[in-house]
Amino acid sequence: MTTPFTYDFSAVFDTGYLMEVHDNDLHAIAEIFETARNQISNEIELSKPFADRGDAESLRQRFHRIKPLWGFAGLHFWQQHVQVFEDFCSRKPARENLIESYQRLVQQMEVGLNLLDLEATRLKTYLQ
Repeated sequence: MTTPFTYDFSAVFDTGYLMEVHDNDLHAIAEIFETARNQISNEIELSKPFADRGDAESLRQRFHRIKPLWGFAGLHFWQQHVQVFEDFCSRKPARENLIESYQRLVQQMEVGLNLLDLEATRLKTYLQ
């Protein structure tokens, strides 16, 4: 009898969600981590001009695109941070407050992006 192999995701990842939504396919999950990371990084880059201009509505729309990527990768903590930022943008804050909040969020997201990188690498190594 073969024992099914298991993989222990880092604690910040919602393992049950990842395995259920992605049908227990660890190869697909590794690809999703990389794809989500690349798309999030791209969206952050595209958001910078809006932050510089203090355009809260465009920032809200841009980050609304980012939010499900965090969830799809099982990082709901970061998804919640994006929702808080979206809500903040909806209140049309002063430019200085918007930029400060944006910079804080991007710093938090960099941590999440690093986690996606590390977990993708660790998972691919495990699958070899």
